[in-house]
Amino acid sequence: MLTKSDIRKEMTSRRKQLDPAWVKRNSQQIITSIQKNDGFKRAKQIALYKPLPGEVDLSELFDICWKEQKKLSIPVYSPKTKQYIFAQLKPDTPLCMGRYQIPEPCDPQEVLLDAIDLMLVPGVAFNPNTGERLGRGGGYYDRLLESFKGLTIGVGFSFQLYSEIPIDPTDQPLDLIITETKEHAV
Repeated sequence: MLTKSDIRKEMTSRRKQLDPAWVKRNSQQIITSIQKNDGFKRAKQIALYKPLPGEVDLSELFDICWKEQKKLSIPVYSPKTKQYIFAQLKPDTPLCMGRYQIPEPCDPQEVLLDAIDLMLVPGVAFNPNTGERLGRGGGYYDRLLESFKGLTIGVGFSFQLYSEIPIDPTDQPLDLIITETKEHAV
């Protein structure tokens, strides 16, 4: 079995080689699949994310959600707690560059996890059979997922699927994984 470090290195290399047009086209296919999901249709408050290079870009989903009167939140790093929280995001929310150069609300208004129905989660790699997720190594999403009671959907490209991912006791599984080719129920 590959180590977490091996998988992260392989994925970093593959992501650097991605054509932006390919990412856009396949991200759109993933957005279409998310829209068809019953959990998405029912959700009133959704936690999304702003992508890093090579991640699934859900930007178009933000506008779709607002048109459907869904409330949105995105992760914001809290220097005080050294953890991420979710903060409300509206179409006119001013964004600033946060930790890791990820856009986040300049004046974050926290959204408690209990208020969120659906969390769309990025990752480095996913096991489609077990819902296991490999992140970037900080454990930030795992700490959020640990006490989250809503539906969790991992969002990635099909090349990010692995049949075996090393896990630690603190790693949190996802309910579902959506790629450009398939929805994987766990």
